[in-house]
Amino acid sequence: AQPEFNQAINYVNKIKTRFQGDPEVYKSFMEILHTFQKDQKTVKEATTSLNSTGETEVFDKVRVLFKDQPDLLKDFSQFLPDAHCIAAHIQQMQEHSKQLLA
Repeated sequence: AQPEFNQAINYVNKIKTRFQGDPEVYKSFMEILHTFQKDQKTVKEATTSLNSTGETEVFDKVRVLFKDQPDLLKDFSQFLPDAHCIAAHIQQMQEHSKQLLA
């Protein structure tokens, strides 16, 4: 799982760098993933198979967000079957960066 984690970090850093002048885009992306991760937990607890709906929804939101960035969208789609994994990695990163800032 470690290479995946590194890929997720690199991807998020790429987004952060790309949207330095527009931090709202980065913030929105993080919010989409955070919401998706919460939804996934709810879905698992309910033991229903709504996974694909959640992934389609999250992809649509990211597609709108990255409408002028086809490379970012393409990279994101590679994570999608494991979108909950990238969300989990990102949460770990956020916690790590909070510790660094503290």
